[in-house]
Amino acid sequence: MPQGHLAITAPVTFGRSALAPVVCSFLGQHPRVTASMVLLDRVVNLVEEGIDVAVRIGSLPDSNLIAKRIGTVRRVLVASPDYLARRGTPTASADFETSFGDCLHRPDAQSRMALQRTRSG
Repeated sequence: MPQGHLAITAPVTFGRSALAPVVCSFLGQHPRVTASMVLLDRVVNLVEEGIDVAVRIGSLPDSNLIAKRIGTVRRVLVASPDYLARRGTPTASADFETSFGDCLHRPDAQSRMALQRTRSG
């Protein structure tokens, strides 16, 4: 029977919405296990922070850690018609720096977003 403490880290939104229910279910099935979740939107040093498991979204830097893909996340960039009327509608990736530079943040410089124009009612 599993026992002991499990330290987990994950991005804040993903941790709260997707990971927390899974961890709670796991703990319910394994009463001799305790867990702590460190939810941060930055990468932590797992060894220095005493973390057992990390969930990451995006590209991982080269390391000696063992990584396993467990799923995919679809990223969507949206803007209101009012914002686009004031700032212009980007037509190419380079336009994001000028049109969305004040609100678009890419913490992972290796992230790439494929653009597809859609219209909703």
